[in-house]
Amino acid sequence: MNRHQRRELNREKEKTLRAAWMISLAAPVTTLIAFLLGGATVQMADFLRRTSELAGLFLAWWTFRRTADVRAKDAADRLEHLCSLAIALVMGLSFLLITYAAASRLLHPQPLGMIAPGLVIPIGGIIVNGWFWRRGAGLARQESSPVVESQWRLCRAKAVLDVCVLLTLLLTLLVDEPSTSRYIDLAGSSIIGIFLLTSAWRMGRPAVSALVAISGARDEPPAEE
Repeated sequence: MNRHQRRELNREKEKTLRAAWMISLAAPVTTLIAFLLGGATVQMADFLRRTSELAGLFLAWWTFRRTADVRAKDAADRLEHLCSLAIALVMGLSFLLITYAAASRLLHPQPLGMIAPGLVIPIGGIIVNGWFWRRGAGLARQESSPVVESQWRLCRAKAVLDVCVLLTLLLTLLVDEPSTSRYIDLAGSSIIGIFLLTSAWRMGRPAVSALVAISGARDEPPAEE
């Protein structure tokens, strides 16, 4: 691949990363409205999940733009790993909030509100995230990079979780027994919480190890000739 082709490919990657976070801007707002109308724990978990994902998509785009201008490989790697660590921390915090909300709902049950309007959000998420999943995977096959790889894998996970949210809301609507629908709601929110926790661990652990390795390499005295 020559320099012109690589420049064009990087431009396509940057456009895809930028479009991903800009389209996702509305997601936290719409999911918050759905949660206020429906009151389901899975909707609150979905709001926290989409907010952390928006932060991740924005940081991925910002990091890609910055590393494209950074010539020193160590500096670019350090910036990418710091970005991954920040996203992991946001996901970890979201997991704690979801756990607290699920425990509160279990101890103090409350009737659910209007769930049906919230069905539109996961359906739209499946369509949009499925498209970005396919688009990002195609760009990664042409020339892989850590940011693009993490972005399309994140979109794949988002599409799967949107299916989980949709099924949870549908089952909650179909079940007439309040106690049963409450446990379905808690099960759906637990799946999202576990996903965020495992994602935070998988993303944060290598980032910390890599940052320690980079710092150690910088602190090593130069080899004597």
